[in-house]
Amino acid sequence: MLRDRGVTMETQAELDIVQDIKEKLCYIVVDYDSEKRAYNIGERNDTIYTMPDGQTLAIGSERFRCPEVLFTPSMVGMATDGVHEVIYKTALQCPIDMRSSLFQNIVISGGSTMFSGFSRRLHVELCKLLGTRTPDSININAVEDRNTLTWQGGAMLSKLSNFQSMWITSSEYEEFGPGIVHRKCV
Repeated sequence: MLRDRGVTMETQAELDIVQDIKEKLCYIVVDYDSEKRAYNIGERNDTIYTMPDGQTLAIGSERFRCPEVLFTPSMVGMATDGVHEVIYKTALQCPIDMRSSLFQNIVISGGSTMFSGFSRRLHVELCKLLGTRTPDSININAVEDRNTLTWQGGAMLSKLSNFQSMWITSSEYEEFGPGIVHRKCV
């Protein structure tokens, strides 16, 4: 999205800046269209990001447009479901007597769940899909260190003896690349 404005970020240092912008400035809104209108008519101001060299960059609607892809992947040409739809459809594949419990115990993890507004938006979207007017029928657990939960889970699994056959050495990874995961773990 920055590229659309003529801002090119390609080196690793520049990509680190993009990552920092994403983590510090981006947020998710409940009503994407309303927020977009607010920016278009000037009700929202750009946020100034100061780069390590002191130059500044005005970040506007990119702050909420970028993470919107999590809920509306089609906006970048991806023919896949949004995160809320994936959760909903996955729960529907489970036995009916388990579904209520599943929706009451949604645990979110990963760096993208750290966006301000993520939990609220997920809750709103799931309520819409479920057609529920009782918001407490959905509970989203967002622990503070959720950006490292996947790594923590992998670290715990690696300590179990029955997973040793799936360990990948750095030399195996260098030789076979990411495909080694499918060879040893699937």
